[in-house]
Amino acid sequence: IFAITLQPDGKILISGTLWNSGISTYIARLNPDGTIDASFNRTLFFQSNPYPQIYDMAVQPDGKILVGGYFSQIGQFSNPPQYKLARLMPDGTLDATFGYSGYYQPIESIRRILVQPDGKFLVGGVILGYAGNAPGLARFNRDGTLDAAFKWNRDLHTADTYDLQVQPDGKILFAGMMGIGAPGNVLPPDLYRLNRNGEVETRFNLSQVTKFLLQADGKIVAQAAGQPAPGVRLRRVFSDGIADNTFDFALDRPASKLVQQTDGKILLAGSFTTIDGIRQNGLARLNP
Repeated sequence: IFAITLQPDGKILISGTLWNSGISTYIARLNPDGTIDASFNRTLFFQSNPYPQIYDMAVQPDGKILVGGYFSQIGQFSNPPQYKLARLMPDGTLDATFGYSGYYQPIESIRRILVQPDGKFLVGGVILGYAGNAPGLARFNRDGTLDAAFKWNRDLHTADTYDLQVQPDGKILFAGMMGIGAPGNVLPPDLYRLNRNGEVETRFNLSQVTKFLLQADGKIVAQAAGQPAPGVRLRRVFSDGIADNTFDFALDRPASKLVQQTDGKILLAGSFTTIDGIRQNGLARLNP
């Protein structure tokens, strides 16, 4: 399983390499009780060379489902190409009115899709923007056209996006790098806060952030590079970028998911086996 997305009605979208009753698919939907939603199309065939994958999904306000990953076509070979990004109808059938052909480079893949409160959506991943084919970090209008007001839709750079989140004030938190190989490396690997138009407001100087969590109080927990590799550190900063020195943990391997409970405690899951030298097999909870 690569992605889990909760719909407003409580149903659950999952993506990965899935089997059910002899049917192979890449996306399925579960009812709130965990049973298969039989009303959702399970015969949608994603094609790619070598293997297709769906790395992220997001539900638009109208119920349509954005899917991103590594694929080049959906359905019959006679269908138009769908490079790395597509949209499904609420019942799981392909939305043929949506199509963006920019992500055609073979090594490109979409890792993150994020729908903003206004219905526009951000798309990031491994993108060769320098080739002029697509923005490294893109924002689309609700109809699937590129948002001309967004900086990174105009300044095309190769990008590697690890994580994205929108703050309550509409500003965007971006973990990754922009302009790989460009003179000066436009945005070195780190955590950044972007204004609504994409301009950089803050660089947090945490170094190689691959995952982060925006807490309810505005503090940010970030997973940054640690020593020795593949070790990482979980650090926390205040909204103004000042370090919170009361929160600093060393993991021997990365966490793949960070979630804050309603009581403020933080759940993390991943491939780590120790935190600060204490045995923790891939699942732990930290006090706030």
